[in-house]
Amino acid sequence: MPFDESMLSPDQKLIADHDTTNHGRVQAGPGTGKSLTAIALLGKLQERGVRARMLTFTRAATAEFAGTLAEHGLDDVVNEPSTVASYALTWLLNLRSPSLPQPIRIADSWEEDNLVHEHQAHLLRKLGHRGLRVKKVEYLEREMSAQWEDLNGEATPFATFDPALRDHYMGLWNEHRRRFGYTLLAELSFRATEAIEDLGGDVEPDVDFLIVDEFQDLNSADIAFIEALSNKGVRVMAIGDEDQSIYGFRYADPKGIRDFDGRFTGCDDYTLTETRRFGANIVAVASALIGAAPDRTVRPPLRAAVGAVPGTFAYLRFRTGNAEAEAIARIASDRLRDEPSAKVAVLVRTQPDTWAGVLRLVFTRQGLTLANVEWVKTALASPRLRCAIALGHLAYNPEDALAWWALVGPITGTNEAVANVAYEQCGPAEGFVASLMRLRDAGFPDVGPQVGRRVGQKMAIVERRLETARSDIEAWRVAHPGVSWSEWVIDEATTGNWLDELGLGPLSPEAIRLLELVHSVIEPTVELTRYLSQLEPKGADEALKEADGVRLMTISKSKGLTFDTVFVVGVEHEQMPFRDANVNEERRLLYVALTRARTQCYATMATKRTPPTARIGIGDSWHKRSRCPLLDGVAGAHLEDGEAYLRRNFGP
Repeated sequence: MPFDESMLSPDQKLIADHDTTNHGRVQAGPGTGKSLTAIALLGKLQERGVRARMLTFTRAATAEFAGTLAEHGLDDVVNEPSTVASYALTWLLNLRSPSLPQPIRIADSWEEDNLVHEHQAHLLRKLGHRGLRVKKVEYLEREMSAQWEDLNGEATPFATFDPALRDHYMGLWNEHRRRFGYTLLAELSFRATEAIEDLGGDVEPDVDFLIVDEFQDLNSADIAFIEALSNKGVRVMAIGDEDQSIYGFRYADPKGIRDFDGRFTGCDDYTLTETRRFGANIVAVASALIGAAPDRTVRPPLRAAVGAVPGTFAYLRFRTGNAEAEAIARIASDRLRDEPSAKVAVLVRTQPDTWAGVLRLVFTRQGLTLANVEWVKTALASPRLRCAIALGHLAYNPEDALAWWALVGPITGTNEAVANVAYEQCGPAEGFVASLMRLRDAGFPDVGPQVGRRVGQKMAIVERRLETARSDIEAWRVAHPGVSWSEWVIDEATTGNWLDELGLGPLSPEAIRLLELVHSVIEPTVELTRYLSQLEPKGADEALKEADGVRLMTISKSKGLTFDTVFVVGVEHEQMPFRDANVNEERRLLYVALTRARTQCYATMATKRTPPTARIGIGDSWHKRSRCPLLDGVAGAHLEDGEAYLRRNFGP
């Protein structure tokens, strides 16, 4: 529907009329209409001739905001929103920064997890860091992406307690990315800041005003990038909510938005406190929970809109995990019977695949579908799909090291020795691909004659396919104008003789499902390499949207989403807060979970759990569970017997 300014509250109108010679900060509670407010502000800026752009933290938020713009007929008027990372990349490209390997090739999450991180952990172990696991490499990468700075002023673990590991990692990382030629999303913000400071002296920004959504999720490097733009005259409106800052794992912190007025001087402050998402009962519990945070800034309280349905909140204890699952299925079934279009979600602190194993059987007996969008990861790991993706990249860049690296597994039968030798024997100015080809010509002498011969034969299969790959792809595009690239990928992955010669099994059903899911989402006019880079993020976003039945996901994945009925499972000691986690962030995580619900919110716990969920949090199957300490003393969140509640409200 067309945008109607009468939909705005007085507080929202005040923000829409913001003086753009000043910076601004909007603290917006859940469901208080920040997206509508941002759209109103963008529209006003457009009318005034102010060049403005909206930045979001996640791709899902970008897609949602773009959809809202289209809904109000402003998608052709206002600049398309983008993520902070993609805008940083735009600056890097415009400034022709030499800090990134060329051509820019951003690793997808499968490549990061299965190639980059695994290999870096292997190399660090060889340097003497015995027992080092992939998780620690991921932590190091996050610290580096925040430029080793914790917004809260607390010491970053490895940089402080193991400086030798940090130094080894940095030296290794720089050489690793040189040999493989990749760029990580995590580095874009700090690289862009460096480029602006070093190369951007005479370059004028393409905007006058930036609206940055979910500002509380930015880490120090992200904020430094925004500050570098501010130093070039760009005014910034930060929209966020310190109570929903839950990305401490990447060194974001509520301090980022709390201290905004200190870093961006000349700041006008605004608040949005009337929620139109849920009623007074859920507001009361969520507000009492977050209000107990010792480090929280004093702010006007969240309040339900006049006339809002009060809603239901209950904190329920069950004797066993199975009884808990049965109750969740019973309540969800009742809700969907009365309102088939209702959106229902089960939110967990961690390990959704493990929880799915417990819940799915019970749900099936109730005639319910449990949708776990983690299947997208499984789809992306299909060997045939990985090979088709690699072929698409290599057709346009035969030196794409990540693509060749992904092919080494199918070529060698997951023999890591070939990739390790090719990496280790790179010359001073040589990359992975040049080393791999040189060793191929020499028969891979360091891996044994049989392995070397077999690898050479299979590499020849790939190279024969590559000889005509680009011309075949371009001929396909001419013959299929306006057809999604998904069709080409499916065709290549299912009928490609070269994949049969490599001895690969069929394309997995999950991979086919993923390709069909993004069929109409990614524009067919984009280049194939662009399509391939969008396959994972668009697939994950669409999987969240299209999931039928009851959705199962982590609390962090639910951020930004809304459901009619929400079950927050495992709200018990050592799961919430999680063992050794930051208690203040765990409180905010639970707050985010509770505020996803429109009308019904159930927090549940089980006194006794059996495998596999028994080992989540506590780590053993004999230990009895106790209530969540975060809800102690929270008005409206008293713990009830779950089975008695079920009989009282839903019958025997």
